[in-house]
Amino acid sequence: MTTLTNAVRGELADDPAIASLLVTNKNGWDVWVFPNQPFGVIENTGKALIVVNVFRGWSDKNPHNTMSFPQLTIDIWADPDRDAHHSVTNPTSAYDRIDDLKKLIDKKLHTVNLDRPGGKSIIWGSNAQKQRGAGVRILGSESQGEPEIRPIKDIESGKMGTLTYNVSL
Repeated sequence: MTTLTNAVRGELADDPAIASLLVTNKNGWDVWVFPNQPFGVIENTGKALIVVNVFRGWSDKNPHNTMSFPQLTIDIWADPDRDAHHSVTNPTSAYDRIDDLKKLIDKKLHTVNLDRPGGKSIIWGSNAQKQRGAGVRILGSESQGEPEIRPIKDIESGKMGTLTYNVSL
């Protein structure tokens, strides 16, 4: 797991509004925000999970300075609302869950105003990471628009939405 992946995982998992929409306290993970791949199954939970990936695909270091411009993807896996017998009660609820999470994630990761009060840097990470100086300082991050949403093959009415952010380190 890269330092940036770990910092983004901490930033999202520590947010109570985001955590309320995710599976929690199963398989040893406090909140289901995973690095690189899902480590759990959301089917029959009526909740969501998040997978954080960092790629060097957008742009790498340039010859004039040491800035780095990784691309961050956030996959939101969403299970629809279900009844006590695990039957889908609202097939479109997975779309709604992705949309709700997208709005919350954008508040954390889309830095629309880079003028920070008092000249403070933007630091991503969990509260514990930030307290011990292990968060990641970023210069900015830009959302690349609406999520690309597609069905999850083995989950009835399950959907996955992918968000992309271009990050300046």
